[in-house]
Amino acid sequence: MTRRLDAIAVDLDLDPDTFAGVVPTTSGSARWTLAPVTTTWEAGDRRVRARGDLPSPSPTTGTHTIRTPVWTAAALRAWDGVELWDDAPTGSSVTYRTWDGTTARWWNGAAWAAATLEAHWSTRADVEAHFATHPTGPIAFTAKLAATDPDASPVFLGARVGARLRHVSAEREALGLVVAALRALRPFAAVEVPVSAGATAAIALNGGEWGYDWTAVDAAFLLSAEGTEIAGAVVTGTDATWTPSAPLAASGALRIEGRYALRVEVRRHRDLAELPAAPVVVLAIEGVPSVSAGEAGRLLRRRWASPPTAIDYPAGDLIAAAVDVRVHAELADDVREIAHALRAWLGVTGYRRLVSADTGRAIAVRELAPIRSGAEGITAGMPQGVGTWEIRYVRPAAEPAESNLVATVTATAGEA
Repeated sequence: MTRRLDAIAVDLDLDPDTFAGVVPTTSGSARWTLAPVTTTWEAGDRRVRARGDLPSPSPTTGTHTIRTPVWTAAALRAWDGVELWDDAPTGSSVTYRTWDGTTARWWNGAAWAAATLEAHWSTRADVEAHFATHPTGPIAFTAKLAATDPDASPVFLGARVGARLRHVSAEREALGLVVAALRALRPFAAVEVPVSAGATAAIALNGGEWGYDWTAVDAAFLLSAEGTEIAGAVVTGTDATWTPSAPLAASGALRIEGRYALRVEVRRHRDLAELPAAPVVVLAIEGVPSVSAGEAGRLLRRRWASPPTAIDYPAGDLIAAAVDVRVHAELADDVREIAHALRAWLGVTGYRRLVSADTGRAIAVRELAPIRSGAEGITAGMPQGVGTWEIRYVRPAAEPAESNLVATVTATAGEA
């Protein structure tokens, strides 16, 4: 039996939104620099392709290195290949190393080996021809631009890699990313407990009433003396306790403020057969997600093959799922605090982008309707808030197809 793998083509470019910087090198007295906002740098030329106005560098010769962002996917199982985008006119060159965040590698003529010497750089032809045998893992490409002619301008634009990933359900992955992100939130909570002067015993933070999974205590103080915080030790969890470091100075109401881990569940319908422990956020998928054409397909050219071929990765389907976001809690204050935490997570634009560490695929979360108080479903009588989000993700298309880049021409009778 053959295990199922998903095919993906990923562009590693020098887009200013993702490109973190460059690694300048020195050759003799020449030192070339690159403004971080440039998408293309032309060595030895007076021009810099960039967003906005930048000073024009003087013509020079020497070398300069530049690296793409690192692409990581834990589900990576094999490489299909790579296509490097560059241009090296006469009097210039572009050579390469790979980079996994720790080790630089080059093709030494027989295998991929650690690049430890200045001479350890590979041609584009060698990298493209042998990349399918490169070790799997995080990947980036470092290009060395060199010019002996001050009027020559080598250019490096980025790379496209073709990869095979362990099959992951796109829908499950998208929902899993949202759930994991929300479970990392730490909403504010406060409890007030009657205490007696001189008390030193551990105080139960939930006390049989609340379901907080406490992660931290920020402050503790007597309401009668709010200006004086009381030191203590906390044991986190659903059975959390807080123990004062010294006997309490007075009787009264002790207020303990802190943070807790948010419960998040996914359901396929609006009304729940059983309410999970509160406070909780329930994501309920509403109706059938809409399907539309995704981004354009991608072509990975295999210029080293004879004849040259290409792998065509078809565009996937763009899925948009409307999701009911329901906040349930015993206290209205908790509903408001959770709604505030969710809104802060989405940001001022009401939009959040998440990237899977497993496949490298991205999803988008967009607010359609803000969370408002409501009393719908089986939770009537319990404070709750209801809003609507949209989750967008791409469902991979069918298997890629390989074809010749050069059409075969067959001579007909009578032609020379």
